[in-house]
Amino acid sequence: MTYMKMTFFALMLLNLVACSSPQKSDSRKDINEVYIPSGAEQYFLPNLPRWANVSTAADCRRDQTIRFFDLAKLNQSYRLTYEQLMQFQLMFNHQLISQLKSLPPSVELRPRDEEVLFFNTLEKIQGGDKLFLAPDFKEINLIWVDDAVNDKGVLAKLKKLMSSEAMDQGFPVFISSCLSLMELEKFVLELGFPETSKMITAEVFTPFTTEFFLSTRTSVDVDRFFKDTQRLNLFTNREVIPKEIKGHFRYKKF
Repeated sequence: MTYMKMTFFALMLLNLVACSSPQKSDSRKDINEVYIPSGAEQYFLPNLPRWANVSTAADCRRDQTIRFFDLAKLNQSYRLTYEQLMQFQLMFNHQLISQLKSLPPSVELRPRDEEVLFFNTLEKIQGGDKLFLAPDFKEINLIWVDDAVNDKGVLAKLKKLMSSEAMDQGFPVFISSCLSLMELEKFVLELGFPETSKMITAEVFTPFTTEFFLSTRTSVDVDRFFKDTQRLNLFTNREVIPKEIKGHFRYKKF
């Protein structure tokens, strides 16, 4: 074999070795950066776009994005009751909102972070934890506040109601299909209402019925949070009961 041929074959061999050699480590993703879904994503409903993040009954647009869950799948997988699932959705969203508020506006939680939060919340609910603790009073006054948030006239009526004798006869529980728990807590404190007031907020509304069928609107069945022996009164400023609030209660207009 001539010197020229030997040189040619040597160069070819070097090229083959170079092409088949592993890439440098800095060109590959670190194994810790690889996201492997654990299956929790199947329980999340798609995020609502801003234009659809509304409460039709309250005629309002929510400022806070709520993460809704597929209650039918969650019930099938974990055998949780409607009330447990609402506690789950409330607790998950409350913690999610808290985490997001601690981050810069341009930063979003990674899917893996939401999955960790999902399973942590699930473990707490299965262990009996609750974020909404129903007051142990015989009579409960459910007060729908959404119309009072942006209407000064309705707000004045609400303030009058809160100082009336009717409130002395039952424990107040504020309801909002627009405001998150953090937002309603701020609203209540700014108005000087009792800090001990309980709240049913946008995080416990769901497009699923108590039988886990998909409905055409978000709603909440308030019966599931209270005992059969408790008497519920629903106070609103409207002539018609909001369709988003379901349950057995005495309707009272303020």
